[in-house]
Amino acid sequence: MPSCVDLGEGDTFAIDAAKVVGDDLVLDVGYSGGCTMHVFTLCFAGIVLDTDILLVRVHHDAMGDACEAFITEQRTVDLTPLQQLMPSPVKLQLDGWPDLLQYAY
Repeated sequence: MPSCVDLGEGDTFAIDAAKVVGDDLVLDVGYSGGCTMHVFTLCFAGIVLDTDILLVRVHHDAMGDACEAFITEQRTVDLTPLQQLMPSPVKLQLDGWPDLLQYAY
């Protein structure tokens, strides 16, 4: 799993809904674009000390798309790389989402 620091800031997007379904993080996202494929990558941002909370972020790469349509869609991100970081279950603090998410494996 990439480090969020290594990926950099990324492009702007909104998270309208987030939930864990099995080994996937299912997101309803909104972003500007419409002319090229956009890439969403889960990255590791840290661990809250003395807790079972992982800090994660979804990095958005718009691939230079300057189009102005507003896209809303559901995206799925694989959570299995998190299994190497700590034992199940873990709580995820997703940047841009107010609630903790629980991932059990």
